Amino acid sequence: LRFFSIYKIEILSLLSISFFYVILIVYWTHGKLLFGGDTVGYYNYYDFLQNPSASTLFYALAELIAFNNLYLMFYIHLFFGTLFNMIGVYILSRLVINNVNGNDGKLFGIVSSLLYLFNPWSVSLTYLSLIYDVSFGSAGFTFFLIGVFLQLNSNMSKKLKKYSSVISGLGLGIALSPFPNYIRLLVVVITIFF
Repeated sequence: LRFFSIYKIEILSLLSISFFYVILIVYWTHGKLLFGGDTVGYYNYYDFLQNPSASTLFYALAELIAFNNLYLMFYIHLFFGTLFNMIGVYILSRLVINNVNGNDGKLFGIVSSLLYLFNPWSVSLTYLSLIYDVSFGSAGFTFFLIGVFLQLNSNMSKKLKKYSSVISGLGLGIALSPFPNYIRLLVVVITIFF
C-alpha cells in the first residue's frame, strides 16, 4: 500500500495508457481478434499443457478471468501484456537516466514508455508487430535487462544484487520461448555474461 501511495501517479499513468492502447486496438479492429502469422491463437486453457510457456500461461489466466470468452480473453491478455511492457520500459528508462545524470527520471520513464508503445515500426508495419511489441516475451526480456543493469551497477547493496538476480532470472524465463526458439536468447545471454 505504501508503494502505491509513493508511485500512484506513475501507476495510474501506465494503467491509463495501457487501457487507452487496448481501446485503440478494439476500435481499429472493430472488436475482432488479431490472430494470424506467428500468433496462431489460443482457444482454451488446456493449450497451456500442450505448449507450456509464459505466454500460454498468461492466456490461460486471462481465459479464467474472462470466463471462456475468447474476445474478452484476447483483450485482457493484450492489456496485461501492454501494462507489463510499459512498466518494464518505465523502470529501465528511470534506471538509465538516474545512472547517467542522477535525475529521478519519472517524466523520462513515461515518455519512453509512450515511445515504445507508439513507435513508427509498430504503427507502420502490420497488426502482428502491434501485438508482438506488447507480448509477455518482450516484457520478460525488458525485465531481464533491468536485472542485468542492476547487477552491473556497482553502487548496490548485496541484498539488492540478490533481487536483481531474481529479476533477471524471472525475466529471462518469461522471455524464453519453447525449444528451439530460445536458442537466440541464450546466445544473447552468453554474449552479455561471457
